[in-house]
Amino acid sequence: MNQYRQSGFTLLEMMTVVAIVGILSVAGTTAYHHYQAKATSVELLLFYNSLKQHVIEQAADQGIDLCGDPPMSLANRYNHTSSHATLSFMKHNLSSNSKPLVLSVVANAFAHGKNNVSIVREAYNSIKGNNDNLIASDLVLENIVAFNLYLTDRPCSNN
Repeated sequence: MNQYRQSGFTLLEMMTVVAIVGILSVAGTTAYHHYQAKATSVELLLFYNSLKQHVIEQAADQGIDLCGDPPMSLANRYNHTSSHATLSFMKHNLSSNSKPLVLSVVANAFAHGKNNVSIVREAYNSIKGNNDNLIASDLVLENIVAFNLYLTDRPCSNN
């Protein structure tokens, strides 16, 4: 009798392997996107710090107090829109005599894409974790992240 023994994998074994590979790839993709957002947020923070340094140096050269009521012309040329977020300078009303200049960072899913909102959220969390006093105001939702940052290394008080 001539018996042929078939070798190979059964359908059940193949389906099990495909399911395991699928689960691992979903977990890996999620972790990859998180680390990618975290790395890109560092780039955004470096850009913020360079803008901040330029404005601080310009204010020091002109003898302007950034916590007082600095002129908008001091920073208007540094307004910037990138694929990650819109960075612009504006006045933050603390009181009638204190309107410090702040850097406004805004990203929304419609204009910048959902991935860039994640990047800006990572940058926001990093700033908030390191020095919460530098955030003047914030709005963090699923599809939009917006926050204002003081340009000084110390918070401006409500005088």
